[in-house]
Amino acid sequence: MQELHAPAAAAAWLRGHVTGTLRSDSRTVAPGDGFLAWPGAAHDARAHVGGALAQGAAACLVERDGADRFALPDDPRVAGYTGLRTASALVACAFFDDPSHALRVIAVTGTNGKTSTAWWLAQALSSARIDPPLP
Repeated sequence: MQELHAPAAAAAWLRGHVTGTLRSDSRTVAPGDGFLAWPGAAHDARAHVGGALAQGAAACLVERDGADRFALPDDPRVAGYTGLRTASALVACAFFDDPSHALRVIAVTGTNGKTSTAWWLAQALSSARIDPPLP
């Protein structure tokens, strides 16, 4: 199994295979998707790598630590990454070209008045012809 050690390297490897999106639930994998599999509190998603590939997953990135306990296929579409659960957000961020950089965010914090402030802000932005989402 190929081993990847950095989020950027994992994202580049995924981009070389995946034509769809990234999934962490094997039940939602569609042809062309990438499947990220790590152990959870109650279940280990690595048990579903074969099923994800059968459903058309173009690539499966799995938690490398402990992967030997699973009958993972010897397949170039499967790669390992130690610490995947922790790194998955960084891998996804790199895969999708840092989508948060395109977001404009205004935060309303504090103890009192957040809802009113958010609605007033939405009205002000709307009056300025800036289409705000609903608070």
